[in-house]
Amino acid sequence: MDYFERKTETFLGRVDFLSQVTRRHQVKVGAEFKNHDLFLDNFEIKNNPSTGFEPAIPMEGTPDHVAYTQKPVEAAAYVQDKMEFDFMVVNVGLRIDYFDAKGEVLEDFGRPRSSPRLASDAKWQLSPRIGLSYPLSERGAVHVSYGHFFQMPPFEFLYANSDYIYDPEEGVGRAFGFADLKPQQTVAYEIGLQQSFTDLIGVTLTAYYKDIRNLLGTRIEVIQPGFDEPFPLEKYGRYINRDYGQVKGFTVSFEKRMAAGYALDVDYTFQIARGNASDPRSVLLDERAGVEPEKQLVPLDWDRRHQLNTSLTVGTPGNWLTTLVGRIGSGLPYTPSLADERIGLENSARRQGSVTFDLFATKNVRISGVGIALFTRIFNVFDTDNEVAIYTDTGRAFPNLRFLPGEPQGLNTKDEFLTRPDFISAPRQVTVGLSISF
Repeated sequence: MDYFERKTETFLGRVDFLSQVTRRHQVKVGAEFKNHDLFLDNFEIKNNPSTGFEPAIPMEGTPDHVAYTQKPVEAAAYVQDKMEFDFMVVNVGLRIDYFDAKGEVLEDFGRPRSSPRLASDAKWQLSPRIGLSYPLSERGAVHVSYGHFFQMPPFEFLYANSDYIYDPEEGVGRAFGFADLKPQQTVAYEIGLQQSFTDLIGVTLTAYYKDIRNLLGTRIEVIQPGFDEPFPLEKYGRYINRDYGQVKGFTVSFEKRMAAGYALDVDYTFQIARGNASDPRSVLLDERAGVEPEKQLVPLDWDRRHQLNTSLTVGTPGNWLTTLVGRIGSGLPYTPSLADERIGLENSARRQGSVTFDLFATKNVRISGVGIALFTRIFNVFDTDNEVAIYTDTGRAFPNLRFLPGEPQGLNTKDEFLTRPDFISAPRQVTVGLSISF
């Protein structure tokens, strides 16, 4: 009974120019332009007394039929100078970003139906960036970088419910978009050390910190009486820029280049990503649950504390090679709940970790002057069941049946209904093939 169609078309133009102006200065300039055309049509077919019990499509602009066409514009330009001195390499750059949502916003959010509409404002930012690389010896160097970065929120948060229709059945559960959202602003710092011990073995240590402003959040608005509003004193939520986050961590990488028949790469990352909210709808969820929001730093949805990546290659280049790639990560956070009611702080619990290994192998042969490469790719070679989604009452891919009484209607048993194969990572996948070169 639901219909959903979304289409995005983007026209992209880009130009870059690079010149070694002098022996010490390499200058790069460029510009980019994006013109988007966004289309959405989403409605629920009605079949009730209001339609004479005949299937009918609701009118556009009603809570049950959201449709829009939006045409936001993005543009950027940059200039960078790479300066190579005898004792140091310096990269200095400046980037300007521009975004125009070309949408409409309410003049008075207490009057979602009767308020005049205003055009959204264009957003822009100047982002300086600098990087330094200083050699300590013939085999070691220190690098330092600092930069500002600009990122607009996903378009769905700008244009969701762009007709500003309040649905009493949804209440605060249906957030209004806001075409005047500001860009997410990140200031990033990084320092690192590269050290090779031989021509084949080296280590890199990098520490970083990111300060993130204008993360997405929500605000509760109250519909004011006396302005020809159909639902006075009702509450609704809308997206705004309100939240803050910070990311800090370090990465240690070990590299052994191909020699004696094998190569090895290992890197470990420890990271802490925290903010005062991870879910943009957290304020709405607290409002529905009757919980007083608490402002404190919580783990962000992508706060994976430990990540280990490995790559082992064995063979003879030009003849045969086999590579085993492994990724081992600790669990991501989630918010525990029982019967759809939150029972802990946001992202106060952790999922299971994940382990994945992939295998890639190639064998090269020549037959009558024709080069043939036989290859195989085996994804999830050990067929590991990693939980990519969970039930928040157990933190696992299976629920707590005590809080799900009754039986589903239809052909399935409760166990069948609650079994979610899509909560588990894809099983082992094997592909084989060949390429031919003359």
